[in-house]
Amino acid sequence: MGTEMGQNRVYEMAKKWGFWIGPLAAYRGVLPSRTFTAAPELDVPSWFDIRTFKDKETREEDEESITRAAGWVHGFIDHEINENGIPAERIIVGGISQGGAVACCTLLMAEKKLGGVFILSSSAPLRGKLRELKSEMASSIPIFWAHGHQDISLRFAFALECATLLAEALGVKLVISEEPSDETAKLALEKGAEEEVAGSAGLRFMGYKSLEHSFSVEELRDLSVWFRQLLGKPGSSSDPGHAPGCTCVVV
Repeated sequence: MGTEMGQNRVYEMAKKWGFWIGPLAAYRGVLPSRTFTAAPELDVPSWFDIRTFKDKETREEDEESITRAAGWVHGFIDHEINENGIPAERIIVGGISQGGAVACCTLLMAEKKLGGVFILSSSAPLRGKLRELKSEMASSIPIFWAHGHQDISLRFAFALECATLLAEALGVKLVISEEPSDETAKLALEKGAEEEVAGSAGLRFMGYKSLEHSFSVEELRDLSVWFRQLLGKPGSSSDPGHAPGCTCVVV
């Protein structure tokens, strides 16, 4: 990112990703470079154009730049497949905030069955066109969506509404869970991911009571549980050390 604060944020996130996700998959952090109409003078990179900061839940969205960003991510996925030999079903794509919206659009436009998509502190873009945009493959891809109750940038209720609309458009089961804090909840998360691996893709929406518009250790811990079930438990025949390589693309 262009600002020192942005660089520090990415650095802190990378350290946490390295601890929770690093042992499970190679992860590629991909950062945007364009500015946006609402504040072109700011040195803040953006995945797609934002025309105004007002009315985040109802403002007009720039479909062309959103779908172009998702197309770029698909190009990166194709590179992983063609150049690095990573099977599509062992590639997981996700992001936080605007990156999560790009990951959501990447899911909708998927022509290959990806390993999964995660969406953190974000919303579904182009909500009026979800059914129109979705590919035949989109409904087969597991989704992990996490959002904080204390998020003042994107309301928790709005994120849940977006997740509900996405699940309905894809025709998949929506499972809503509050911050797992005990072994029973962890087992439920593992079981749900196992069902997704077996072919029953769904959308798992996780709520975190103290989380703001950011990420937390608890959230990444739960995401790592989901990763393990999708990519293979350590020591098993589907363990990343025994199976084909796997990649996490963070946008």
